[in-house]
Amino acid sequence: MKNRIYYLRKRFFYLRKILFSNEVDFKNFWKKFEEKEKLPQELVEIVDKFIASKSFPFISSWWRYNNIKDIKKLCQFGIENYGKIFFHYYTWHDWSEEEIKDTFDILDSELINEKINIFKLHNGLTRNESFKSNMLMLLLYKILKQTDEYNFLEKMEDSSFCSNGHPFIDIDGIKISHDKVNSLLEFSEINKFKILRENSHILEIGAGSGRMADTILSINNKNKYVICDVPLAIYVSYYRLKKRFKEKKIELAIDIDNQNDLEDCIKKNDLVFIFPHQLKFIKNKIFDLAIAISCLHEMEKETLKFIMSNINKISHNFYFSIWKDTDLPFSLLGTNLKASNLEEDYFISTKWTQKLKKKSHFPSNIIQFLYSI
Repeated sequence: MKNRIYYLRKRFFYLRKILFSNEVDFKNFWKKFEEKEKLPQELVEIVDKFIASKSFPFISSWWRYNNIKDIKKLCQFGIENYGKIFFHYYTWHDWSEEEIKDTFDILDSELINEKINIFKLHNGLTRNESFKSNMLMLLLYKILKQTDEYNFLEKMEDSSFCSNGHPFIDIDGIKISHDKVNSLLEFSEINKFKILRENSHILEIGAGSGRMADTILSINNKNKYVICDVPLAIYVSYYRLKKRFKEKKIELAIDIDNQNDLEDCIKKNDLVFIFPHQLKFIKNKIFDLAIAISCLHEMEKETLKFIMSNINKISHNFYFSIWKDTDLPFSLLGTNLKASNLEEDYFISTKWTQKLKKKSHFPSNIIQFLYSI
């Protein structure tokens, strides 16, 4: 009964925001926004094109709401501090028992022998938040040390993982951020199945700041990568990866509207950025792996259906992570998505073969899956 009352209160809160405020009306916000001159011109052009594109209906009200907030913050802090803006999406400081339990259990008998500035105060975080963030980075670092992928730490560039406003600490003389260790831990799960080789083709849906692309391309520079995303994230990952991989051929391909040109663009470039609706222009099964980390549970079901049908068509394998149970914020439909109901909620085909189902190291109520298609 308490859960039902809590759900109804949340639904009322979100419906009131959707129907009687402008907090999720991204198109109207962008039309009236008077501080565009404070944003990078390329970002302004990307948002203009996205709103006019067939991908605009794919963006959930949750991300319309977040984009409004984040664009305002970007005007305040600047693109060079994007880590300060995006940090709260992938780590937080008020852990539930469920979210942190498995992480503690793995390290139950471990001693702390590392040299670490555990009391470092981070810009923009309180002392309490800083200490908890530092502890989380230490916990994940110690788990990473138990894997073979720990050896890849030296390939991860501090200029992209420990700059641009990302909080980081020094452990044993190595700069460690949550992005850096968590990306390697996720990569270690993929790497167990030996899917990726020297010239693999990878598609990532919802790449966020580009941390996983940064990780994989740092480990194997010859992989070809396509990122499918929406603003604001698509610009942030584009900005980050252009700075990180100056030697690569990188193309913002959001204007392409046919199969031949898009597939030709992917062939000629190392790293390509597209909007979601452009997935339908890729007809061949050209990707060895598709990735979707903590983004599918932020989509409405019609979008999920479109994404899954295209992944089925163009990729041989699919790695993704989702919350165990999600009530999609600001959903007019009251969308609920469960990891226990993949076939109906996430449109996972019964013809796919599940190779991995495992809790994430943090938070533990995010589940990782890998399927062969």
